[in-house]
Amino acid sequence: MQNQENSLSLFLQEIKKYGSLTDKDAVKLVRRYQKSKNEDVLERIVLGHLGFVVSKAMKFKNRRLPVSDLISAGTRGIAKAVDKFDFKRDIKFSTYASYWVEMYMRREIIYNRSLVKITPRTWEMSVKISKLRKGGAADNEIVKRLNIRRRTLHSIRNLKNDISLNHTFDSDRGGGADYCNLIPDAKPSPSEMCAQKDFRNYIFESLQKLNEREKNILTNRFGLKGNRRMTLRQLSNKYKITPERIRQLIELSLHKLKTVLEKDSFGDIATD
Repeated sequence: MQNQENSLSLFLQEIKKYGSLTDKDAVKLVRRYQKSKNEDVLERIVLGHLGFVVSKAMKFKNRRLPVSDLISAGTRGIAKAVDKFDFKRDIKFSTYASYWVEMYMRREIIYNRSLVKITPRTWEMSVKISKLRKGGAADNEIVKRLNIRRRTLHSIRNLKNDISLNHTFDSDRGGGADYCNLIPDAKPSPSEMCAQKDFRNYIFESLQKLNEREKNILTNRFGLKGNRRMTLRQLSNKYKITPERIRQLIELSLHKLKTVLEKDSFGDIATD
């Protein structure tokens, strides 16, 4: 920390020799650069605004990022402002440059504060989602207000809360445990796998009690037995009937299947 402060002091002493540009002089140099694309002119503009950049960097210095990185980002912001400055607009160059300098610094902070690198746009969306959730907004409302997909909401809303899996926390029982040891296993247990397999087999057996067309329509519609799911339109083309008739047949077949399952269930109960 002391070394960083010493380096910054030396840097501040060094940039004094370049002096600051007045806004009038800056505009002249910007006009000259936009016509010639002379890198020496660009360097003079950047050096003439180093003090300005440093003052901006000091506002962000407590964001877990070295001031030197912020200054570097700020100089890129100056270069961008030089390239984009529009003389037709009645605005000071320093005012216009301030926007680009701060934006580049914020981008640098955003990109470097997370273990998982994300784009500034994604970060901004994550911040908006967090604010809406704190305001009591449900997922449906967030998706509607931000005009995003539900899948997008689930993928980015927790990106800010990254943490090392090797981070240790103290448990109530004493001692520490790594977070990686507390992550639940998403895979089903052996008993759950057996139950799922038994239920799947039970469904397939119950399908056999439907007629051939009903069984085939349900199998193709819901992608059972490894089949690819088919749309109503695809099924209507296959069976040469209207999509509406396919929909009716699916409802009738499901109702019949439900009756079969309920009958079997009540039969088991009666047997017990």
